[in-house]
Amino acid sequence: LWEERDTFFAALDRLPQIFGHLDANPANLLGRRGADGRAETVAVDWTWVGVGAVGQEIAPLVSSSLMRFMVDADQMPELDECVSADYLDGLRDAGWQGDPRVVRFGYTAASALRYGLGGVALLTSLIDRSRHAGLELWLGRPIDEIMDNSAALRRFQLGLADEARELLDVVR
Repeated sequence: LWEERDTFFAALDRLPQIFGHLDANPANLLGRRGADGRAETVAVDWTWVGVGAVGQEIAPLVSSSLMRFMVDADQMPELDECVSADYLDGLRDAGWQGDPRVVRFGYTAASALRYGLGGVALLTSLIDRSRHAGLELWLGRPIDEIMDNSAALRRFQLGLADEARELLDVVR
């Protein structure tokens, strides 16, 4: 994956580029009732806001859900499918009529790069025993659970990297 990073980054640059939050993880998405009483989602912490590849926005939502123990590892395929389908529905509601495989590539490649290769701070904290207490405090779990969860996240990300490789021809 490290050796393929430039290929993935170049392919992401060729995708349709859209404005986004780019850190739409569960901690940054709050539920509330609107004036009409209907449920709505409000995004906070717009630090990462910018332009990114179509599908890229899905990466932090899905991966952070596992990283922060909001879903179990065995629920990741279902979450992936649900979030991806809803994202495509939103694009279509906005008038987009492109190839869903392009969106899937944007998500899988961005996710593998950000969370498969990225997350170095978390990996460093797992290796450095002096940081374990801080991780346990942040995530509210014992270090053994955090390590198991991190391993599950890496396995999931490597699967997304494999999928991105298979979809690469769609964006060439």
